[in-house]
Amino acid sequence: MKKPLIVILIPIALYLFLIQTNFLSDIFFNIGYESYQKAKVYMGGIPQNIHIKTADKYLSWSVRLDPRNFKKAYCYADNLNIIYSDLDPHKLKARELFKNAFKLNPNSDTVAYNIGHLYIVGTIEEYQNIDSALKYFNFAISLNENYYAALESRDWIYQFRLHDYPKAITELKYLISNYENITDSNQRWQPSWAKKSPKQELLDKLNWCYDDLRQINKKKYELTNDYISECSDMDSYNLGYAYATDQLGGGLLADCDYLYRIAVTQKENIDHYCFCMGVSKWLNDNNR
Repeated sequence: MKKPLIVILIPIALYLFLIQTNFLSDIFFNIGYESYQKAKVYMGGIPQNIHIKTADKYLSWSVRLDPRNFKKAYCYADNLNIIYSDLDPHKLKARELFKNAFKLNPNSDTVAYNIGHLYIVGTIEEYQNIDSALKYFNFAISLNENYYAALESRDWIYQFRLHDYPKAITELKYLISNYENITDSNQRWQPSWAKKSPKQELLDKLNWCYDDLRQINKKKYELTNDYISECSDMDSYNLGYAYATDQLGGGLLADCDYLYRIAVTQKENIDHYCFCMGVSKWLNDNNR
């Protein structure tokens, strides 16, 4: 009777030892992590399915056996986030896994960004939450003020979801002026099929903000005969007003573009749109 009992107890003891020391979890993680790295290599935009399935299987086992390991929780969440980028149910699972990773490491700007990202992407609106996305992006930026992806995502919310154009303009101007310092080679990379560089896309978005703000100002002027007083660059706004007072008030016949060309010879970093808003305000105040 003793021999069969030992035969039974030894495998049980070995299994408990492997679980307790996370030995099995580490083995599963290493296998899954290797497949995860291979699955991130896109072949013509399509990840290799065999590596995805292997990564999912082994990483999920690893996390179940070692749920308090930040690296494992993050890696599994990132696997779901990257590989299943168009499937909302997987995004919900990834979001919860990232939140678990966030509890394990609350000072990770990358985890905070990924949670925010998963609150604005997807095809089903009920899975999205702009307020939550903004909260996590703000937190990521508080940990890393030059976190390019988080800054760009926050700008997207300001511009396209909240339509807060002054904030979007401020964000975009910061991204553009500091572009070379806060981006890496991957973020600056322009694929052969892309017609515009990432920096040019930022400049285009800035122009769209100005265009939308002009339309708002035009509509407000038509309704109230006044312009929106707030501008994203009040120094340029006040400078435009001062130049109009001095030049136009002194009898010069010119438009804001002409005044702007004079101003930039004497001062750098003048915002053209806000400068012209200041000139227009002076014209409006003086019934010109």
